[in-house]
Amino acid sequence: NGGFVTQPYSVERIESPRGMVLYEAPKTRMYRELNYRTAAQMTTILKTVITSGTGKAANIGIPAAGKTGTTNSNKDAYFVGYTPNVVAGVWVGNDDNSSSSKGVVGGTVPARIWHDSMLPAVEIFGKGDFAYPEVALVPFSLPPGSIIIDNIGYQEEMAELQAQEEAAQESNKFKTFDPKSFVSQFEFFKTNQSAEIEKLKEQNRLQMQQIQEQERIERERAEALKKVKQAPAPAGVDTIPTGLNAKTSE
Repeated sequence: NGGFVTQPYSVERIESPRGMVLYEAPKTRMYRELNYRTAAQMTTILKTVITSGTGKAANIGIPAAGKTGTTNSNKDAYFVGYTPNVVAGVWVGNDDNSSSSKGVVGGTVPARIWHDSMLPAVEIFGKGDFAYPEVALVPFSLPPGSIIIDNIGYQEEMAELQAQEEAAQESNKFKTFDPKSFVSQFEFFKTNQSAEIEKLKEQNRLQMQQIQEQERIERERAEALKKVKQAPAPAGVDTIPTGLNAKTSE
C-alpha cells in the first residue's frame, strides 16, 4: 500500500435488536512507515520468495509477495504473504511449545495452507498486480570469510524512534502525512551514530580508569605488606601467642 501502516480492528459495529448503534469502530488511522521507493523494493524482493525462493508452495499464479519463517527446533513455522488487496498469515506449531517434525518449516505446510486459503480470497478481492514501478534486482553475495558486525546502538535507537512514532500517533499527528517531517529509520540512525559511538568510547575510557585505579591500590597494598615486620619483644618479657590464655602459679 505504498509503505503506510493502518491500525487494525476486529469489530466494525455493534447494533441493538432495534437497530440502535451501540458501538462503531473509529475511522482507521494511517501513517507512513516506509517511503514509496523502499516499499516498492521490498515488495519486489518478497515476490521472488514465492516465484523462486523458499515459498514456492505458496505460488497462486498471480502477483503476490511473502516470507517464510521457522524458529529454533522447528517450534514455530510461518508464512506471511500478501497481494495488492489481501494480507494473510499462517502459523503452524504445537500448543505446548514443543518441537514439530523437522519437515515442518515455513515453506512447507504453512505455505500450502496460505496457498489454499488465498485462492478463493483473490476471486473476491481481485488478481491485479502491485502498482509499483519496475525494480531491477542486482544479485549480491559477500566475499568468503566476511563478517557482519551489528551497528552500535541500533536497537536502542530503533526503540527510541518507535516511542516517538507511538507518541505522535497518539496525538493524531499522522492523520495527515507531511513528507518533510518524516525521518526514516536509516536517516535517524545515520544522524545519531557518531554521538552513540562517542558515548560508548567515553564509557569504555571511564571503565579502564577504574580498572587501572583498582590495580594501583592492590599493588600498593602488596608492597606495604612486604615492608611490615613484627617488632621484637622487650627483653625479659615473655610473649604469649595471640588467642592463648596464660596460666600463672603461685
